[in-house]
Amino acid sequence: MAVGVRCVLGGERQVYSARFFDALGRPSVGETVTFANDACGFFDNGAFATTAVTDASGVASAALAARQQGITCTVIAQAGVAVRFNVFT
Repeated sequence: MAVGVRCVLGGERQVYSARFFDALGRPSVGETVTFANDACGFFDNGAFATTAVTDASGVASAALAARQQGITCTVIAQAGVAVRFNVFT
């Protein structure tokens, strides 16, 4: 699992992006990716989880509005494999 670190102020919006590849190392195009967080904030759909589809370069993105709480939390992007972002609000 790949890990990234992001800082976002409470009440601010941050876009999280992850690139996915197939078994041959080519961008995974059209893959549905689930983004979820453990109470960091809300995605654009108003929930703690959302989905996005990878583009021609294998990248999927989702925006998260951080809650005003000053905590460390996690955002995970998953489509077979997972990318985890440690988030500091």
